Amino acid sequence: MKKKKERGPDLIEYKFKCSFNGGLSVDKFFMAYSPENALAQLAYSFIKQLPFKNLSDEEKDCFTQAFSDPNKPFLEKPDLTPLPEPIPDIDFPEPEPEPTEIKTEKPQSEKEEEAIDSPSLDETVNTPLEHNSKPDPVAEHLAKQQKRLAQIAEIERENQLLSEKYETLNNHIHQMTEWFNKHLEILVFEEYNRWSYKWNPITFPLSKKQEEGLGEMENENGEANQDM
Repeated sequence: MKKKKERGPDLIEYKFKCSFNGGLSVDKFFMAYSPENALAQLAYSFIKQLPFKNLSDEEKDCFTQAFSDPNKPFLEKPDLTPLPEPIPDIDFPEPEPEPTEIKTEKPQSEKEEEAIDSPSLDETVNTPLEHNSKPDPVAEHLAKQQKRLAQIAEIERENQLLSEKYETLNNHIHQMTEWFNKHLEILVFEEYNRWSYKWNPITFPLSKKQEEGLGEMENENGEANQDM
């Protein structure tokens, strides 16, 4: 037996009678899934008449969301990069003092023998010198600390840029919605119930109860009529 496919929400017709910027009232109709969605479309229809030019797509989306649902965040805070873990301090042992060589005066005969047996100047020049290749733990620890400080400076710079961009966009959207609310007057806001062939009034601003209930009521009526 085949399962019934879950039915998605129906588009509902919404009607506005509104006046913008002191002009004559106009009727606007939108097909939307909810009153909130209809308000977003209404706001978008007035974008070109706003005194804010060269808006990005992100600014337009944020503006319509902020107008349609003022109680819902329209912009998520950026995810800031965490700072690297601190490098633990290490107690390095004190360096051991170099052993002192006790010099004893040799007899003249031994000195002459050593002079004969000692290599010539050319031989000493060609003899490779031995270097101490053991790493210095203090220098290594200092290099790690300096690398971490450089990483912190770069991360803090990037985080500051993200925070500034967020604050700038957030403040700009608040300015836009504040201006728009002052210049838009919604005289009629109605939702059409196609099952009863009636326009149902909606109060504006929306209450949470209206946002949750109106669209659900329309969908329930549709499902009930289909089952009949």
